[in-house]
Amino acid sequence: MSVTCPICEAEAEEKLPRAGDHVEIICPMCLRFGMTTSALAIVYHRLPEDRHAALYQARAVAAQDNNTPLITAEMF
Repeated sequence: MSVTCPICEAEAEEKLPRAGDHVEIICPMCLRFGMTTSALAIVYHRLPEDRHAALYQARAVAAQDNNTPLITAEMF
């Protein structure tokens, strides 16, 4: 399903079906990442640099476990 990337606002894809309480986004600019529904509810109220910082933080956490980055509301 085509969506707007919540980080960079480029055209992206949402991986379906949704897994639990988060969505998975595949963006040509931000690559693949997940976002909890609580983070998704507030992301558009944050500045672009804060959105990118949350993705950077999620990538750092995910690199430790070799998982897909997951952005949570606590990262904003």
